[in-house]
Order: sequence, then structure tokens, then C-alpha cells
Amino acid sequence: MTSMRPWNATLTARVSRARDLENTEIVEYGHGMFTRRLLGPGGPLANPIEVLDEQACRDLLEELCGELDGLPADLDRDDVTAFARLLEGSLAMAPAA
Repeated sequence: MTSMRPWNATLTARVSRARDLENTEIVEYGHGMFTRRLLGPGGPLANPIEVLDEQACRDLLEELCGELDGLPADLDRDDVTAFARLLEGSLAMAPAA
């Protein structure tokens, strides 16, 4: 009989938006944290990748939830909702301050 090892999972998720005509803001989830970075026309900007703290995550969640009802038809509401739920779940599991 073959002894199988347990499943291992790594979740990754990303939302992005144009900040202006040339720059894109990307928020990613991976390895238990949310990060933000900016990309310009030639690639990453000089800004370092920012690890979002609890308040930044709460602000992002509020912003995402506020945009859900008015999303343009060409954006996937289900994907944005899934990202918001992932963010909400991570906040619910955060240790109390």
C-alpha cells in the first residue's frame, strides 16, 4: 500500500488598477500577507514593495466593497468579491490588538 503525504496548498491572489495614465497599482496575497507595489511603463518603480498592515488591509477592504456595486461590465465581479473575502477572512483571523 502506498503511503501518500498530505496535500499542501499555497494561495495567491492579485487585484490591480491603473493609478494614472502610466502607473499600475498591484495588491497581492501570498504566504499569509498582502503586499502593494507600483509598476510604471518600464516595470517596477523605485518604491519598495509595501507589506500592508492591518489598517491598510481594512482600508483596502472598505474600498473594494464600496466599488463592487459599480464595477464596469468588463471587470469580473466574482474575482473582486473573492479577493475581498480573502482579505476579510485574513482580518478576522488577525490577533486582537
